Amino acid sequence: MEQAYDFEVEAPPEVVRDYLMNPENLMKYVPHFKDLKRVDNGWELYVNWLFTIKLKVKRVFTNTDIIYLVEKSEGLIKIKSSLRFTVFPSKGGIIIIRLVFFYEGPFESIVKGQANVFYKRGKEVFKTEMTKEKRIVIQERQNGEDGEVPIYKMKTIFSGKINKDELEKYLEMAMAKSVNSMVVVILSDERNIVEIKFKGGDLVSQKGEVESLSSPITILIKQ
Repeated sequence: MEQAYDFEVEAPPEVVRDYLMNPENLMKYVPHFKDLKRVDNGWELYVNWLFTIKLKVKRVFTNTDIIYLVEKSEGLIKIKSSLRFTVFPSKGGIIIIRLVFFYEGPFESIVKGQANVFYKRGKEVFKTEMTKEKRIVIQERQNGEDGEVPIYKMKTIFSGKINKDELEKYLEMAMAKSVNSMVVVILSDERNIVEIKFKGGDLVSQKGEVESLSSPITILIKQ
């Protein structure tokens, strides 16, 4: 079974993409999704629908597509599914996102009906979510006008993947580089995001908890 759905929203492409890249956000659209846990090779998704099951989730992406591969290959109940989000170029500020939902497993006719119900509800949820995300971006840009350069205009001085035990030395480096200008460190383990700002050699703000992160950590340092 394969179903295609289109979402239309007025939002910057990078905002839409960042939102869809976070699997935690997808939990808001299907009430049967009960929990999502990060594991070494992706995530474990716990679903309570007709039966309680644990699914393996992997994410792959290209410049235009974000794909979640969902599978249960052990036990009596076997499921193979995917969610493919394609973000089309903006036309007049309007972004179109196409969702292709594939499902192979038990109760396909019921799943198809449920998918249609969730799509109708999800369109409105998505618009509300994008409105919130846009407000965050606008606020960041307004903050940048008060003598502080917005993050998206800053120069990237380092990016890569590190282990958690390496984090301290990179934070010390960022602190040292902040003596003459603002330095922002963004950290992510694909489940949690932490943003730390240094200025004048001091920590001036922090969003998120470093302890929530697990290896490997993607780090971006901007100045």
